[in-house]
Amino acid sequence: MAWKTLPVSMERVLQSLRDIPASHRMGGIEGVMVKTFRKHVDQRGYFIEQLKRGDLDDAGAPFCPTEPFAQMSRSLAYARGGNPPELIKAFHWHERQWDYWDIVAGNARVVLVDLREESPTVGRIQTLMLGENSPRMVASRPSAARS
Repeated sequence: MAWKTLPVSMERVLQSLRDIPASHRMGGIEGVMVKTFRKHVDQRGYFIEQLKRGDLDDAGAPFCPTEPFAQMSRSLAYARGGNPPELIKAFHWHERQWDYWDIVAGNARVVLVDLREESPTVGRIQTLMLGENSPRMVASRPSAARS
């Protein structure tokens, strides 16, 4: 498994936040969008449109970036232990691509931390529940993107 070293700018942000309680940094992050799905249910099951050109997020902003769409992935992870069982997936970021997160089965708490030194919401923590009980998708811009 390859590990990427944190950029110096992210290290500086983490150092500057050391003495600020997380509870003082909760809220929305600039560049993060949430799209709540419309779930069409009948006796056979359900249908959800996940992503299409022209989609808007919950605030009415365009949900797809203007750059060409490159990739949408799906993974399966098994949680072990705990009550309720919890699993922490990788801390990661992208410098050149948008991230789209959609939990297809089960539920997940997604925790985002803005470590972009130039961001107006630097240091802010945004927590979202996604999954079967909260059918929505979250999108975040690349860490190197500018406002």
